[in-house]
Amino acid sequence: MSVINLSILSVIRKANLILSLPDLTKPLNTSVIASSTFNFNRKEIDIIAQKEQFLIAIEVKTRSQNTLIEPWKAVNKIKQQNIIEAMNAYVKEFQNNLSVRFDVISIVVKEDKCVFNHIKDAFYPTF
Repeated sequence: MSVINLSILSVIRKANLILSLPDLTKPLNTSVIASSTFNFNRKEIDIIAQKEQFLIAIEVKTRSQNTLIEPWKAVNKIKQQNIIEAMNAYVKEFQNNLSVRFDVISIVVKEDKCVFNHIKDAFYPTF
């Protein structure tokens, strides 16, 4: 997990925050935001990034420290299915042949700081 000052977070767009996460910055020059908030039939992907051979669908969940549930737990089976359907539409629309990965960024706001956790391969498509 990483901690970032909330005043810094408030001026960083969501896409730029994801690129600054430790897991995605090695090396930084291979990470590209392909889309921010892609929508398909009322289904949404917060961020689509491309890194090396992967096209990454990233769901970002934020909660305050006073909530009982971790942010990543809000990505339930229905939400996962919606993200998978939207990603299928994105791949079809842009004819992309990269491998697809589904990540979740979990952010907990604690007073003047944010604690975030990048969960790679958070879920997989099931048939």
